[in-house]
Amino acid sequence: MVVFALIGLTIVNPLGPIILSSFALSFNVIPCTASIPLLINDPTMMSTAYGVWTSFVSHTAHNEHN
Repeated sequence: MVVFALIGLTIVNPLGPIILSSFALSFNVIPCTASIPLLINDPTMMSTAYGVWTSFVSHTAHNEHN
């Protein structure tokens, strides 16, 4: 949210907030996504687990902006 505010409401160069957003993504969402195969032992449930995680991340991001 801070990244979008910096880009939209100030006159800073967008490169800084974009880099900040990339670091936030690498420390937040990517480790959780990478841990799904470690948590799910059944290969037939893997795509369901990724689907649930994707829904959760999308829903959270949508609610953050409203």
